[in-house]
Amino acid sequence: MLKKLLILLSITTITACGGGGGGKALADKIPAEETPAETTAQIEKRLNLPPAPDLAEDEKTVLGIDSDEKGIKGVNDKLERIIGFAFPNDPYARKVYNRQAELWALMVKEKNAIDNGEGSKEGLYNLYDEYWVILGCDSKGLVASHKDVENLELDYLNTPKRDAKMKEIMFLMLDYDYSSSNDSKEKTKKYCERLK
Repeated sequence: MLKKLLILLSITTITACGGGGGGKALADKIPAEETPAETTAQIEKRLNLPPAPDLAEDEKTVLGIDSDEKGIKGVNDKLERIIGFAFPNDPYARKVYNRQAELWALMVKEKNAIDNGEGSKEGLYNLYDEYWVILGCDSKGLVASHKDVENLELDYLNTPKRDAKMKEIMFLMLDYDYSSSNDSKEKTKKYCERLK
């Protein structure tokens, strides 16, 4: 019963506070990189960033636009650009934050597969567990932070459809066995180091 209460509290917190990116105080221990002398166009070219999406079109769907012509498959173009410009000279930070965004997309896809009788709660649980561990990379100060990614969740929960989808995912998590979940700093550190 306590676990279910914690899940419901998490739903409220994510909706009200914009997600779990509030680890600024700890993440401040690793300073974000200085603003590069490169132009926006130079950064776009060097990082192979996708073109800026039409935001009205991007916000029409739960996952947004993911052109896959360039860049990270599974991460919508808007988020990939935010992350790229926040960390143009830090491939590790880009990898961590792109994986966080990718996990959101994978959870949505798994939830849709469950709705169609093709997915599994176990698959969703595994993604959810990894999602909360990767959030710890920032909140536990294991990766650089930047004001543009402080609340990355707000950038992918920025429409009623996206927010509703996260609530659906969270309600499915009411059955999740949290005793098997371990988000200790050591586990998070090992996970984050694996991304280097």
